[in-house]
Amino acid sequence: MGIRYYAYPVRAELIEHARSDPRLFISDDPLMDAWGDPGDRPPMLYLDKAWRALQELFGDRPCAALVRGQVTMCGNGFEYDPWLGVLDPDEVADVARDVVLIEPPIAVPGRPERVLFEADYVGRYLAAAQEFACALADADSGLVYVIG
Repeated sequence: MGIRYYAYPVRAELIEHARSDPRLFISDDPLMDAWGDPGDRPPMLYLDKAWRALQELFGDRPCAALVRGQVTMCGNGFEYDPWLGVLDPDEVADVARDVVLIEPPIAVPGRPERVLFEADYVGRYLAAAQEFACALADADSGLVYVIG
């Protein structure tokens, strides 16, 4: 299956609650939220497995806060603890102002052998991240995300 990325909006007044327990703001089945019937999907950002390439593309820019983190592998090498992150409305606004400045990649860092497929793949998820971050910033909303 692989390690995937999901983010959900959090109203400004609930950010402190989300910081204390972000799992309460993440669906029990985020993959179904992402892949399910479009009419039943909650507002969310799904970055599939492109989150790692976006980390590389964003580097140390402010928008990197959207995808910062990685799972912690457990002893057997097959299980992991997910990374959970929370951004307040001010952080989301910073991300939104910066992420719109990122151009779609022509090549994905570290993967020159799969340039066309991966650049298109990452570009599609970059556009989704730009749209989601801007919509949340306009709504003065924060977000909670999981990499896992």
